Amino acid sequence: MTPPLELQAVGDRVQVTYDGEVACLTLAPDTMTEGTVTPGPC
Repeated sequence: MTPPLELQAVGDRVQVTYDGEVACLTLAPDTMTEGTVTPGPC
Protein backbone atom coordinates (compact mmCIF):
# COMPACT_ATOMS: atom_id res chain seq x y z
CA MET A 1 0.00 0.00 0.00
CA THR A 2 1.30 3.46 -0.94
CA PRO A 3 1.71 5.95 1.92
CA PRO A 4 -0.66 8.94 1.78
CA LEU A 5 0.49 12.13 0.12
CA GLU A 6 -0.61 15.38 1.77
CA LEU A 7 -0.31 18.84 0.21
CA GLN A 8 -0.97 22.04 2.14
CA ALA A 9 -0.78 25.61 0.83
CA VAL A 10 1.31 27.85 3.10
CA GLY A 11 1.28 31.37 1.63
CA ASP A 12 2.98 31.16 -1.77
CA ARG A 13 4.60 27.81 -0.92
CA VAL A 14 3.35 24.21 -0.72
CA GLN A 15 4.14 21.88 2.18
CA VAL A 16 4.38 18.25 1.06
CA THR A 17 4.13 15.33 3.48
CA TYR A 18 4.83 11.80 2.22
CA ASP A 19 5.56 8.71 4.26
CA GLY A 20 6.27 10.78 7.40
CA GLU A 21 8.75 13.10 5.63
CA VAL A 22 8.00 16.82 5.20
CA ALA A 23 9.38 19.23 2.59
CA CYS A 24 8.59 22.80 1.58
CA LEU A 25 8.19 23.56 -2.12
CA THR A 26 8.63 27.14 -3.29
CA LEU A 27 7.17 27.50 -6.76
CA ALA A 28 8.93 29.57 -9.41
CA PRO A 29 7.33 32.81 -10.60
CA ASP A 30 7.40 31.54 -14.21
CA THR A 31 7.79 28.30 -16.16
CA MET A 32 11.40 29.04 -17.17
CA THR A 33 12.77 29.02 -13.62
CA GLU A 34 12.96 25.99 -11.33
CA GLY A 35 11.33 26.09 -7.92
CA THR A 36 13.16 25.05 -4.76
CA VAL A 37 12.58 22.22 -2.33
CA THR A 38 13.70 22.58 1.29
CA PRO A 39 13.60 19.70 3.80
CA GLY A 40 11.28 20.36 6.73
CA PRO A 41 8.01 22.23 7.15
CA CYS A 42 7.32 25.63 5.58
